[in-house]
Amino acid sequence: LKTNNLISISKIAFIEGTKGSFFQFNKFYNFNHNEIYDLLTVSEYIGNLKTKILKSIDAEIPKDLENLMEKLINQKGNLKIPISFAHGDCVHHNSIRSSNKNYLYDLEFYDKKKILFYDFFHWYTLPYIYRIYKLGETKFLIKLFPVYFYFIKKYCFHKFIKKNKSLKNIDINLHFEIFMIERMLYFLKQFKLDNFENLMAENEISFNYKIYNLLNKLLIKISNN
Repeated sequence: LKTNNLISISKIAFIEGTKGSFFQFNKFYNFNHNEIYDLLTVSEYIGNLKTKILKSIDAEIPKDLENLMEKLINQKGNLKIPISFAHGDCVHHNSIRSSNKNYLYDLEFYDKKKILFYDFFHWYTLPYIYRIYKLGETKFLIKLFPVYFYFIKKYCFHKFIKKNKSLKNIDINLHFEIFMIERMLYFLKQFKLDNFENLMAENEISFNYKIYNLLNKLLIKISNN
């Protein structure tokens, strides 16, 4: 309603509804949108990530993550990938279904220039990763992840293909690796904040470190398959 240098006032409407389900991604995502803001090479996108996410902190990227990025750049650095807008934290617990509309909220990480499938990956992979954490980071679920990822590609990703034939030959594995790298870089930025330990409870800090380590293991698992 009002914004200036000193104050920002917004009007908030109450939405009566229920949380969306993990199985209802198609209810919250517009598969018909074909607007692509830009095309970037893999090298450019990863370079932009490192600059954007880590520019405000004095942080070195862990060697294993740096090696994964270098491997990706060396193998597919010149390949162009589509860039589009993304919610940034697209997951079912950030959704509401009312009687006549569906909503996604918590737009803190909204971005106009992310890989085209960022929200798709976020919706389907984060619940699996949290499940591994809750079950004690079991080796079985980590080993099973390539099978789960195959299911995502075969039975969920076809909705993208059905709506946009130009995506038929796209390298979905490449886009997923970039997504995982981006998530890990965001965690690194959190860890390096000066007051990080004062911003979260001790159990939340432990949770974030464990999720980062899980992402690392799953990324290595996928990149080696």
